Parts: sequence; C-alpha cells; structure tokens
Amino acid sequence: LSALAGGGTGLLANAFMTLQAMRSTSSAAGALGRILLGQFMKVAVTITLFVLAARTGKVVWPAMLVAYAATLVVFWFVPMMQMRMRRTPG
Repeated sequence: LSALAGGGTGLLANAFMTLQAMRSTSSAAGALGRILLGQFMKVAVTITLFVLAARTGKVVWPAMLVAYAATLVVFWFVPMMQMRMRRTPG
C-alpha cells in the first residue's frame, strides 16, 4: 500500500499541475503564470499527501518514496523515448 500511495501521490500532483498548465490563456505572461501556479499546486499536493500518509503511521517510507520517484522518472522519460522513436528512420 505504501508504494501505491507514493505512485498515487506522484500521479495526482502531476495531474493537478498539468490541468492547471493546460488551461487556455491569451498571453505568454498568462501561460507562464499558469505554469508557475501549476508547479506550486504540484508541490502543495505532494506535501499534503505525504503528510496525510505520515499521519497514518503505517507508511513504509522507502517503498513510498521509490514509487513516487518512479512516477517522476516516467513523466520525464516516456516523452523523451517517444521523441526518439519518432526521429528514428523506420
């Protein structure tokens, strides 16, 4: 369950960030503001969910943190792998 909590934390935090950053805006400054707000929300959601998990007293921290880190790795490496596959001649 700790790994599920860690992975879920990463997924929810990134979902909040993505939804905030993808909202339409009419200017570059507005887009930057949305990205910054999204990053703030991501950090706030992550901290909140980690604190809630800690309060249960039943968290296996290594499992939770490794699963959380794995979600971050996936969010970075999957798009890079997709770009690499698109560039590779078929």
